[in-house]
Amino acid sequence: MILITSFTDAWKRVFDFKGITDRRNYWYYSLSSFIFFVLLEILESTFKVFTIGLYELGISETISGIFQVFSSSIEIIVLLIILGSFIVELSMCVRRLRDVGKSWKNIFWSLLPIIGWFRLTWFLIQPSINSNFQPILLNEVVESFVFTWKNAFDYVGVSNRTEFWFFVIPSAIVLFPLSLFLTLISHILVTLGSDYSLFLLNPIANLLGVIGTLYIFGSLIVFCSLSVRRLRDLGKSWYWVFVMIIPIINLIPIFVWGTKPSLEESIN
Repeated sequence: MILITSFTDAWKRVFDFKGITDRRNYWYYSLSSFIFFVLLEILESTFKVFTIGLYELGISETISGIFQVFSSSIEIIVLLIILGSFIVELSMCVRRLRDVGKSWKNIFWSLLPIIGWFRLTWFLIQPSINSNFQPILLNEVVESFVFTWKNAFDYVGVSNRTEFWFFVIPSAIVLFPLSLFLTLISHILVTLGSDYSLFLLNPIANLLGVIGTLYIFGSLIVFCSLSVRRLRDLGKSWYWVFVMIIPIINLIPIFVWGTKPSLEESIN
């Protein structure tokens, strides 16, 4: 399976800062790494809850102690994996930048919040310099993004993988700073207190909250219709769209179906 292969290959090349990594393997590793850490978090939380439950139920201290040791061991393992994954991600990013013909120094864009992340992500989604694909232009992304919103209620057409990703990636980039900004506004309101927030910031915060909610709701509608068209473009039933809107679980079909070529391309 491509997810497992990309994940294991990345860890095998943890200290390889001289080679290259293509776009496909880089993003498949990102997905598999996310899923892996979610599973680790679930396992760690389960052991913690189970250990606390044993103490509360008055179970033998020996048994409780054993589970406590297991829980602590998992925490240490998770910490070591996080440290290791940082090096893996760093080396992969350097190889991906080299694969698109960019200097490794561009990795320092990651130190600049939002703008820097957008800049670095833009490099990471570019095709290899030795491939037949043309570099992605910003105006093409904007035009495709606007076109997808205009077709928010189109459930009968088809959408290729380029159109699919030109909506998904910009949406993620927009939603993250939007959520961060709304959280910051809420924190400011709590810090200043009701006297200031009632007459100055509260109406602004409410307006921004409404706009953000409407945008998120609209994005969900657009994503549903886009997913239906993408599934139809792959020759699959539109019923699979219900899997693609389930949080976390949807990441696997989004990457698998989102990266496959159109049915006509596969036949040809």
